[in-house]
Amino acid sequence: MDSYRIASFWNGDMRSILLIFYREITNFFRDRQTIIYSIVFPILLYPVIFWGMNQILILQRGHLETTPYRIGIHGRLPEELAFIMLDSDLQLDFITVDRKEFSQEKELKNLKLDAALSISGCPSDYDFNLFFTSAQDRSDTLKTYITGFLNEFRLTHIQKGFEEIGLSSPEVNIMQIDVSSAREKAEFILGILLPMLIIIITLMGGLYPSIEVIVAERERATLETTMLLPVSVLSLILGKFAAVVFMSIFAVVLNIASILLTLKHTLLMNSGLGDIQLKIPLSSLPLILIGTLIIATIFSAVMILAASFAKSFKEGQSFVTPIYILGIQPAVISAIPGVPFNSYTALIPISNMSLMFREAIRGNFDLIPISITLAELSFLCIIILILAKSVLSVEGFMFNTMKPKMLWQLIKRSRFNHDRS
Repeated sequence: MDSYRIASFWNGDMRSILLIFYREITNFFRDRQTIIYSIVFPILLYPVIFWGMNQILILQRGHLETTPYRIGIHGRLPEELAFIMLDSDLQLDFITVDRKEFSQEKELKNLKLDAALSISGCPSDYDFNLFFTSAQDRSDTLKTYITGFLNEFRLTHIQKGFEEIGLSSPEVNIMQIDVSSAREKAEFILGILLPMLIIIITLMGGLYPSIEVIVAERERATLETTMLLPVSVLSLILGKFAAVVFMSIFAVVLNIASILLTLKHTLLMNSGLGDIQLKIPLSSLPLILIGTLIIATIFSAVMILAASFAKSFKEGQSFVTPIYILGIQPAVISAIPGVPFNSYTALIPISNMSLMFREAIRGNFDLIPISITLAELSFLCIIILILAKSVLSVEGFMFNTMKPKMLWQLIKRSRFNHDRS
């Protein structure tokens, strides 16, 4: 009986399943949008993205390798340890300091040091106190290198002590002292996570609303009714656009609050991390809000414009998804260790905003790159808004009855007439 059911299933239901499967796969590959955005686009896009990110990492690595690390030395540096440090590929500037101990990160900053090494003890026994700050990429990196040098020195010194007469059981004690406060550690963690998340969530929050405001109404055949309302076309467009921007910012607020609460609970569950209070500094909030508004405006305008060329909601998703993917990549740059926020990186769109968020959260407000970032993205925002307004104001485009070539000619003609008037 069981064999009969199996044979019946295979001959009947299984054939139907395979037939439907074949039909759907065939339809997928016949659909030009599916081919372009599911197959061709990833094949071409991701190699370019990863190549670009790799070039940024290579440039940053080269910058770090050419910039010497500054390490403060208190006490007499053993010759063996000095040889080990100088023999490495690491570029080090040794600075003699009078301080034996450092209690906070600010003391290292005042002396422009990435780390400090205090040395004490007799020729057979050494005590090393390595002061660093985990809230700075360079300091944390240098700590790793110096610890390796000290461990290598420990092995050679103990071996040498056993071989020489009169030096029995030599000791090398190494203590790592993190001088960053709980607040600085929290700002460092938030500076890595929040900038990237703000931009990504801004994109996610506006993704479906940007398709909904025009394409979904067009597909439901309700756009004609909306156009008959006693309001101007410009007011209609601005109202729809403002709704998409609001949804993007609303998504950012809700998601960031949820993330902070989750991270706080996670840190409380881990021993040794409960003293880290994850709070966004109040001084950084105005800059974050202004930057988020600009980013949300740019992405919303671009996604609404791109989605409006679609004939259906599915096609609108295909048009908007590449913008989402491209927007995520520059946001990741703030999580790359050692990438500075200066006049040069402030010229990279979207990445500059991510870096500005990072520095603001960490309490660094450099006016020159901040001004460049806000001015550049504000100008870009105005250009995109003017373009979106010019395109969406055309009635034939709103109802998807006009080809792109005809639309471009109409926009140029309207600009010419506007200039004459």
